[in-house]
Amino acid sequence: MKTIGLSLATLATLALALALPASGAAQSVEALQDMTPEQRREYFHSLTPEEREAQREAWRAEVDAMSEEQRRAHRDAMQASREQRRAAMRENWDKLSDEEKAAIQARREAHRAERRANREPMTEEQREAMRQRKQEHREARQHAGDGPPEERGKGNE
Repeated sequence: MKTIGLSLATLATLALALALPASGAAQSVEALQDMTPEQRREYFHSLTPEEREAQREAWRAEVDAMSEEQRRAHRDAMQASREQRRAAMRENWDKLSDEEKAAIQARREAHRAERRANREPMTEEQREAMRQRKQEHREARQHAGDGPPEERGKGNE
């Protein structure tokens, strides 16, 4: 068998390109769950903001079409997946040396300091506008999945 000289990065890029759909192609909720985190990130980065919004709307419609039992199973699967990721992150953190942990914490603190430095020169109006944008972003991302679509985002009353 003849081998060709491709770098690992090139092979990974080719594999990802073959595994991922063309930009703009809709992915089902299940297809997205089957992707690795790296594949999901690459998929989302390949979409334009308009395509991302269209994709979110398609997912909402897909979830809206589910029966309550299917929706509950979907939420349970998502929760189990989150718990697995958290456990893996904890395990990876525990494997790090004290020096590696200190370096990560230093990078986090440097990032926080940079964000604080960016906020300090802001006027109160700019800060309020930033808070409002963050709140709108949170509300847009909130998707409880409970009840009909018009009731989403109202909390568990």
